[in-house]
Formats: sequence, C-alpha cells, structure tokens
Amino acid sequence: MTWLRILLVSFLFGLLIMPFLIRFLKHIGMVIYVREVVTEHVHKTGTPKAGGILFLVIPLIASAVFNPPKEVWALLILFVASGVVGFIDDLLSSKRKTSLGLRGRFKLLFQIILGLIFGLMTMKYSVIWIPYIPPLNIGWVYIPLAILVIVSSENAVNLTDGADGLATTVFLTVMAALLVVAYLQGQVSLFPFMYSLIGVLAAFLWFNTHPARIIMGDTGSLALGGAMAGLSLILHIPLFLPFIAMVFVLETISVIIQIVYFRRTGGKKFFKRSPLHHHFQLLGWSETQIVVRFALLNLLFIGLAFLFIWV
Repeated sequence: MTWLRILLVSFLFGLLIMPFLIRFLKHIGMVIYVREVVTEHVHKTGTPKAGGILFLVIPLIASAVFNPPKEVWALLILFVASGVVGFIDDLLSSKRKTSLGLRGRFKLLFQIILGLIFGLMTMKYSVIWIPYIPPLNIGWVYIPLAILVIVSSENAVNLTDGADGLATTVFLTVMAALLVVAYLQGQVSLFPFMYSLIGVLAAFLWFNTHPARIIMGDTGSLALGGAMAGLSLILHIPLFLPFIAMVFVLETISVIIQIVYFRRTGGKKFFKRSPLHHHFQLLGWSETQIVVRFALLNLLFIGLAFLFIWV
C-alpha cells in the first residue's frame, strides 16, 4: 500500500506542477526548434521542452525520504546527472534557436564518466544473470559493461523521443517489466524510485500525448535512459534488458542501418527517414498510431522474453 501511495502522490503532484512548468519554460524561451526539412514536425516549433525536469525532482525526493542504500544513491546520481547533461543540451539548443545543442562527443564523454562512476559504486552487482546458465560473476568486466549499457540506453531513449508520447509510453512498459523483476528479487529499496517515476511519467504523459503541450527533451530522455540502464544493472539483468526494451533497440538499429546504407550506396536511404518511427510516419501512420502500436509491440516482446528467457 505504501508503494501505491507513492505512485498516486507522484502522479497528483505531477498533474498539479506541470501546467506551471509549461508556462515557465515557454516564458524563458526553452522551446523546440524543428528544422524546416522535417515538414511533418514544423508545427511543433515553439512547444516547451525540458519537461524532464519534473522527472528529476519528484523521484529524487521520494527516494531520499526512505534513506536509500548506496546502490540506490548510485542510481539517483546517474539519473539526475544524466538529466543535467540533457538539460545543458536543451538549454544550448534553445539559446541558439536550432535543434543542435551539446556536441555529441561531449555528451558521450559525460555518459562514459557517469557509467564509470556508477560501475565503481555498484561493483557488488557484478554477478550477472545470463539466460539458461548459472549467474556469472564477471568481476571488473562489470565496469565496461556498465558504461556500455548506460551509453547505449541513454542514446536509445533519446532517439525514440521523436513522436508525442512515444518514449514515455514505451518506457513505462519497460518499467513495468523491471518492476516485476524487482518484486521477484525482493529488492524493496528500489520501489520508492520506481513507483514515483512511474507516477510522474503518467502525469507527464497526460500533457505529452498528441498534440503535446510539452516534450521531455534531452533532459528527460537521457535521465530515463540512465534510469533504465541503472535498474537493469542493479537487478543483475543488463543482458535481459534488450529483450524487454526491444523498441528502443529497433529504433537504434534503424539509425545504424540508415547511416551504413547511406555511406555504402553513395547517398541512398534504406528507410524513408530514421529513427524507425519517422519511417512509419512517412508511410502515413499518425503519431497516435505509432505510439500505441510501438507500445503494444514492446509489450509483446516483454511477454515473449518472460515466457522463453526468464521463466
């Protein structure tokens, strides 16, 4: 019952605070600027971004109240610091009035540093669950694995955040799966963070559904990617994560395929546009159809993963 209260309180606080945050971000000019070549999204120019600020505050407070252990503090540091890096990106792009913010190399460097810090703080979780074989203690290999999982997760969520409500909805399906794993492992110390994050994301989704009144920006997408990666590592299941976050994986793979194909063929495109959700949008799918279908697809992969891999 305590965890349900945390979820409901976080949801209600999110609903109450979000209208003020929308007005404030619009007032200070923290809005998105869409390139004219992306014609189907030009109408979104001027929509407030960095709505992920709300994600950072409420789960942090909810977790701190319960005097969390070291590993949860590591998760909170990763979560908030990733959001701060994203906020810097959002701030720079708003000031320049373009879609370009923090340089990719600097963003990657910060992610690697955060992965290193998180890995060192959570070394006791170097025992990794691998499907069909006994759990394996990978020792110091855990550090580069943590960096890889964090960097890839943050960028995957960031790439997926391109249609109203898409990243939020798909992430909520992943959180549901991670919550099941946390229950099975009895990792109660993670519950305040997880339930609070689910609650505030539900509140954000209220305003982020199409047509969105606010978007999470890099502030939110990098923070959520960090949270997803950190939780998978603490739960010993980083190798299980791609199966329950398959939509994020497919979005990332679509970008890689597009780049490689473009270079190998001298300028031809494999997809109409990448990431993958843009391809389907140009095929005629509405943003609402993309969000619902991608979320259902991820739920399907989660079900198959639990059926054939976890069980």
